[in-house]
Amino acid sequence: MRRTSSAVIKLLKLAGPLTPMLLFSAFSGAVSSLSVPAIFLLGAYGIEKLLYGNPLILWSVFGGMLVLALVRGVFRYTEQYTGHYVAFRLLAKLRDQVFTAMRRLAPAKLEARNSGELVSTVTGDIELIEVFYAHTIGPVLIGVTVSTVMTIVLWMIHPVFGMIGLAAYLTLGCVIPIINYQHEKDKGTAMRRIAGQFHHLQLDIFSGIRDIRLFGRKKLYEQKLMNMEQELSHEEIQLGKNAFFLRGLGESGLLFFTFAILFAGTILVSSGILVGSSVLYAAIAFFASSAPVLALNQLGNGLIPAFAACRRVVQLIEELPAVKEAASGYEPSTFEDVELGQVDFGYDDQPEILKAIDFHLDKGDKIGLSGASGSGKSTLLKLIMRFWDPTHGEVMLNGEPMTLIQTRALRVIEGASLQDAFLFNQSIADNIRIGNPNATDEEVATAAEQVNLKQMIDRLPHGFETKVGELGDRLSTGERQRLALARLFVRDSDLILLDEPTSNVDRLNEHMILRALDERFEGKSMLIVSHRRSALNHTDAVYAMEQGRLKKIR
Repeated sequence: MRRTSSAVIKLLKLAGPLTPMLLFSAFSGAVSSLSVPAIFLLGAYGIEKLLYGNPLILWSVFGGMLVLALVRGVFRYTEQYTGHYVAFRLLAKLRDQVFTAMRRLAPAKLEARNSGELVSTVTGDIELIEVFYAHTIGPVLIGVTVSTVMTIVLWMIHPVFGMIGLAAYLTLGCVIPIINYQHEKDKGTAMRRIAGQFHHLQLDIFSGIRDIRLFGRKKLYEQKLMNMEQELSHEEIQLGKNAFFLRGLGESGLLFFTFAILFAGTILVSSGILVGSSVLYAAIAFFASSAPVLALNQLGNGLIPAFAACRRVVQLIEELPAVKEAASGYEPSTFEDVELGQVDFGYDDQPEILKAIDFHLDKGDKIGLSGASGSGKSTLLKLIMRFWDPTHGEVMLNGEPMTLIQTRALRVIEGASLQDAFLFNQSIADNIRIGNPNATDEEVATAAEQVNLKQMIDRLPHGFETKVGELGDRLSTGERQRLALARLFVRDSDLILLDEPTSNVDRLNEHMILRALDERFEGKSMLIVSHRRSALNHTDAVYAMEQGRLKKIR
């Protein structure tokens, strides 16, 4: 409950600048809602006067009812327009904060995150928060205002009616929703968790559809998808059943309290305290003002998934990054050297991968790094790129601690091509320009030629404007790797970091790529991680990573 309250408070703070608009929306809703009992009461008054044969008053009543109906329509429209305007403005701000948080957490904190959970948070959870902004804050303010005004009206008719009305408004609009939320809130959390898992499974199936068909696992994954869909549907059905139960409970409560007013009124009329028309007015006033209160009665059920979404979104926004980027500090213009001193590192609570690493890469050096898979070679690169900070020890660049170097300047100095480089579903040229958005067409073509892709691209119907497909699936594995390498050739970086740059290419292409790397980055500093001896032969020295320790072998 405390985490939910904290999340709700943060969402309310986000709405701070739009508070005037939100209050105006609530005011419009209150006027619109109060016009309904006013119309009914005016109609009852007209009927009463008609029974006494006063047609002039009747025409005045009809005119008043028409005006009130127009007021109802105008203010109802105003409430809906302003309420949703506020909600969608706030959702836009919330999305911006979520994407800012994801950029801040990347890449370290997002590597281990469930992609389906992230998709579910960015899409479904934020959409659910619209319920909070558009269908919670306003309705609560409207319900409180209408209940207060109508309690006063009922009290003016007779205090007994006022007490019955107050009890009804509190029971239907406050007590029942709170009890229901406390009883059902865990279902909302479970439903959002299952939704995230469902999205993750969908992404897995979409990405691996060819392998699923290749190995004949279609029925297995169809069954997994069906089981999870049924699990999610079960949770949604349970919430739906609860919503219908609440609706019935609210309407039954409304009838109960209406009869309570009539019963109390009958006693008061029998005692000569009131006339019969007063009881009629009280019953009509209460019954006609019930809509905002019944909306609050349904609120708890709608807020169960919404509050669960609030918690997940706020948790993502407030999550601390593994590495805090430096916006100010030392801003190197060139690369001189990088040094790791007695560096230890382990991911989260896992055993340390790197132990007491001492390593130095000077300007102009070309160093190779070999070792078994999982020995920590790629992790060492990530420390140099400052995707992670070491557990112990220090990484230095140009003699300065990496933590004191402006992150933006570090990204300019370094150029990297990693094993799992991502290709966007854009043109070949756009994917190469990831390395340098200002690269000319000639520079892009030269880079493609240097990684031996130019001839293949020229044969394509749209050449460099050909889309590579989702995750680059229109290209072979080797072509995808060479396309990712081409990004380095349009980027003028002083420190080149390569993680298995030729692991998926044949010997001929490997020879061309390594020769192009030597020519393009002559005089630059380079660190190559590779299993291939041919790639390591292009370096001045070779180190081996064994059991988390670094050993020079050449």
